[in-house]
Amino acid sequence: MLGTENRQIWWSGPWVGHLHLRLVRQLTSFSFVLVLVAFVIFNDTKLFSTPPQQQYHTSSYHNTEQNLPRHIPIPPSTDAQAIEIISSKKTTIWHYPSHREICLQMDYTTMVATCPHPDLMGRISGSSLALLDEWEYHYHPSVFKLNDLYCGSYKNVWLPPGQYNLEIIVVLCNSFGLTSPMRTKNFTKWLEYDFKKDCLEDPARNQITSSSSTLTIETEVSSTSEGKKQLQEGHWMMDKSKSANYGPLRTRYQPQDCHGEISERCAVPMNNSHLEAFNFVWRNNTWLEKLKQHQLDLGFNLKLGQSIAWNIEDRVKIEDRVKELELRAHGGTGLDVDSSKRMKGATDEESKICVVGYSHSCHLIDAFWANSLGHRFIWAPAQYPSDLSTEFFEQYYHTRNCTKFVIGVGQHPAGYPYGAPFSLKQWRDEMTSVVTNEEIFKIDGEIKLYLRSIHHNPIGDMIGKCQPTDWRSPTVIDSYNFILEKLVLDSNNSRVDYLDTTFITKPVWDTAYDWCHLPLKVSSVEALYIAYVLLVD
Repeated sequence: MLGTENRQIWWSGPWVGHLHLRLVRQLTSFSFVLVLVAFVIFNDTKLFSTPPQQQYHTSSYHNTEQNLPRHIPIPPSTDAQAIEIISSKKTTIWHYPSHREICLQMDYTTMVATCPHPDLMGRISGSSLALLDEWEYHYHPSVFKLNDLYCGSYKNVWLPPGQYNLEIIVVLCNSFGLTSPMRTKNFTKWLEYDFKKDCLEDPARNQITSSSSTLTIETEVSSTSEGKKQLQEGHWMMDKSKSANYGPLRTRYQPQDCHGEISERCAVPMNNSHLEAFNFVWRNNTWLEKLKQHQLDLGFNLKLGQSIAWNIEDRVKIEDRVKELELRAHGGTGLDVDSSKRMKGATDEESKICVVGYSHSCHLIDAFWANSLGHRFIWAPAQYPSDLSTEFFEQYYHTRNCTKFVIGVGQHPAGYPYGAPFSLKQWRDEMTSVVTNEEIFKIDGEIKLYLRSIHHNPIGDMIGKCQPTDWRSPTVIDSYNFILEKLVLDSNNSRVDYLDTTFITKPVWDTAYDWCHLPLKVSSVEALYIAYVLLVD
C-alpha cells in the first residue's frame, strides 16, 4: 500500500481521472478475457486466430459492402531484426484504423523468456512524421494462455491520408517505463527503481518491424479522440520535391567506437540526411500572425524559423557560446547589480523572460535570437533543481526584470556528466521542492514558472553502452517529463505550468548532430511556440 506521502503526490489531484481511465480500461480488458475464454470453450475456436477485439473501444468504424476487416495486420517480414528479443513468428502487429492505434500481440511464453517488460517506441513516417504515444499495456493472465497486448496511439497527431512506413523498436526489455506503474499498480516501486545498471537493447538489433512494414491512413487525422487531449499544433512534413530521394526512415544511433570514424559501419546508422527533407508546418497560422504583430508593435520584425539552415556544424563550441551569452544576458555586468536599481514599471521591451537551464537552454537562446526574439529572453544558467533557490529567482527578478521563468534542468539530473542519475523519486522530490516553495511566489505577484518538457537525446554511444555512462535514454526522459506534468497538475497552482513542446521535438528526437542538442532547425520552431505561449497567448 502506498504511504501517506505517495498517496498525496501520486494518488490525488485533478489528474487522477487520467490514471483511473487507464485502470478502468485494464479491468474492462480483463473482464473481456473471461468472456472470450468462455466463448472459446463452447465454440472450439482457436485463440487469436483473428485480431484481438478490444472490449473497451466503441468503434465508429463500419464495414463496407466489401466487408473490409476492422483490424488490419502488419506482420513483420522475414528480414525483421531483433528476433532474439521478440520472435517475428510469435509477434503480430495490428493496425486499428478506427481507433488510430497500433497494437503488438505478443506470445506470453516468448515474452517471459526473452523480453518480459518491453519499453517500445514507434514512429510513422511518410508525407508526415508522428510518434506513437500513450503506450498502454493490456495484461492477459498466462493461465488462459493468451497473449499480451501493447498498444500505441496516433490519436492526437495531425496526419494526412496516405501510405506510411512503420518502425517499432524495443528500447529496454525489463522496462521501468510508463507502462510499468500500470502493470505493477505500485508507484512507490516505480519511483524507487534503480535503473543505473540497466542496458538498452542493442540499437543495431532492436527493431521489431522491417523496411517493408507499412500502414495506410485513409482519412486525415485532424481531430482528437473523445475530446481528451488537444490536437497538436503542427507536424513535420516531407518536402514533396525531395520525397523520392529517401527510403523508409529508421532510428538514428551511434555505434560504439565511432567517434571520428567514417567507415560504413558508423556512417550508415549515424546518417542524418533523411531529416533534411522535413519542415515543420503549423496547423493554424493565426497565432503566428499574432506573434508577428506583437513584435512589430515593439519595433521588431519576426523571422520565421523555417529559413534557418538545418546543418549547424559550423556553430561555435558550446563553451565559448555559453560565455558569450552570459555577457549578452547580463550586459557584461554579471548578477552583482544592486536590487534597488530594478526598473519600476518596466515596459514590455525592458522586462525579460528567463530561460533557466544549461546547454539546452543556451541553445534555445540561440533560437530566439535567430527568430529576432532574443531581446525578450535571457539565459539563466542552472544545472540541478537544487540551484533554483529563492535567492536565484530574486537575483533575476531584481537584475533582469524576470517574472516568467522557463525551466529546463533535467539533463544533468539524468546522469551526465557527473556519474550517476537521479532516481525518479529524487527527481520528483527535488522538483516538488521548487514548485511548492511559496517564498518564490512572494517575490512578486506576477512570478510564474513554466516547467519545459525535457529534450530527448539520441542513442549515442554512451547511452547505448552496456552498462551506460549516460542515462538520458528515451525511457528516462519520458519518465522525467511524466513526473513534471503530474507535479504541475497536483500543485493546483495557476502560477506553475507545464510547457509541453514534445509535439515539435520528439518526432525528430534522434537528429542531434552532437548526440545531445537539438539542431537549430528544430529549436527555432520550439522557440516560436514558447514565445507565443509566453508573450501572446
